[in-house]
Amino acid sequence: MKLDPNHPRPTLQRPSWKALEGPWNFSLNEAEDPKKVRFDRTIRVPFPPEAPGSGVGEPWVQVAWYRKVLRIKPRPGLRLFLRFGAVDYRAEVFLNGARVLEHEGGHTPFGLELTSFLERPLEVLVRAEDDPSDPEKPRGKQALGEPEGIFYPRTTGIWQSVWLEWVPESHIASLCLRPDLEALGFHLEVQAVGEGDAVEVALFPG
Repeated sequence: MKLDPNHPRPTLQRPSWKALEGPWNFSLNEAEDPKKVRFDRTIRVPFPPEAPGSGVGEPWVQVAWYRKVLRIKPRPGLRLFLRFGAVDYRAEVFLNGARVLEHEGGHTPFGLELTSFLERPLEVLVRAEDDPSDPEKPRGKQALGEPEGIFYPRTTGIWQSVWLEWVPESHIASLCLRPDLEALGFHLEVQAVGEGDAVEVALFPG
């Protein structure tokens, strides 16, 4: 398979994928119930709402809601996953109004399967919360007020790529590559889903 330089995860590319970057419905609303949220704005993902490139440019955001409606036909023998590169800091994902996933960690990727939701239009909602006053949450050099010196502007919500990917029933879920300097080689750990298939490793010159 030829590698796609635009793929957001080069170590585990799929031949069939689609980027969801671009306009999403958006709301600055601290409600926890999606029924109470009115999506009256648009944001350009994956720019955080504090960044001018997002089209929002709000300097202080603590809770943000995102909305995207997907219309995708099922593919026989394939499963569909929605992937998030990173959402800062706590994220909740709702599918057609039902909360299906929670994730904590502003720099770690996560995802969920959409295969069973493809019989009709699928509404994807993301609630992102980044409370700067929480002492348990790492914030790095994000400014608590106006950015100055070594402190940079806050980053809330989706700030890395979001994409869809199709995979077969049997597929590789994750890889872990550990170098072995003494042997001048490496150890490869593969987490696979499905049964009956062998894993083949090929090396190419870099």
